[in-house]
Amino acid sequence: PRNCSDHGESATVPKSLTPVDVDSRIQQKSCLVFAGTVITNGRATAVITATGVASEMGRIQRGVSEAKADEEKTPLTQKLDAFGDRLTLAIGAICVAVWAINLPKIFQPAFA
Repeated sequence: PRNCSDHGESATVPKSLTPVDVDSRIQQKSCLVFAGTVITNGRATAVITATGVASEMGRIQRGVSEAKADEEKTPLTQKLDAFGDRLTLAIGAICVAVWAINLPKIFQPAFA
């Protein structure tokens, strides 16, 4: 079988039935296959041991999410966020002003 590249295996890698320690690094787990594994020769039967956030892909996603949560905004991002907030308020104020100006004309037959 060939494991997907996010587990460090881009070439054909032999798999075995030899159990490994639970705390082994993912590269040492030669008896496991992961999502995206392609069988290049022979046959295989697999047992699903984890899905979703409990899987290795879930662990990777959790790490990425935690890293993103720790990430601070750059000064440019902070300025763009502040500008976006001011722009939203300005556009909202213009919309309310146009609505208020046209409110007396709403019931005129030519306006409808």
